[in-house]
Amino acid sequence: MEHVVRRMILEFKKGLGWKACYDEEKNLYTAERGGPGAYNLYEITKEIYDQLEDGAREIDVYKLITEGRHLYMDVDDRCGPPYTVVFDHDYEKLCPWANVISSGAGHLKNNSAFVGITGH
Repeated sequence: MEHVVRRMILEFKKGLGWKACYDEEKNLYTAERGGPGAYNLYEITKEIYDQLEDGAREIDVYKLITEGRHLYMDVDDRCGPPYTVVFDHDYEKLCPWANVISSGAGHLKNNSAFVGITGH
């Protein structure tokens, strides 16, 4: 009986407030972005990943990463109660490397009225 062991081959890029990952086995590019009061996960394209560089201006990185498909968002900005929005329930499978931040508040589904208010 043959035993097959698969290793996850992950490549990372990091900068101030962001981290991006290329998963070679899945051919998948993902990114996390966070700061005071907010945490986000995105699926991004190879083209976006290739443009991400440590030392890039924060606004440029923000614009690039947010062009991707939003997977997960957690907000605790003290302007209201903390909340979490899950856009894709497979976010943990897509980003097993991510240090997901959760405010502990109830999760909102991507079809909730609140998501419409936030523009997502």
